[in-house]
Amino acid sequence: MRTLEFRKSIFSELKSRYVRFREKKYTNREERIDSSC
Repeated sequence: MRTLEFRKSIFSELKSRYVRFREKKYTNREERIDSSC
């Protein structure tokens, strides 16, 4: 039971990091497109 909660917390942490990273990457890409135009 305790390990399951631990896994959940790790999974949520990784998910939040991934989402943040993806958003950052996406915004950087958009900025590049704007600058190229």
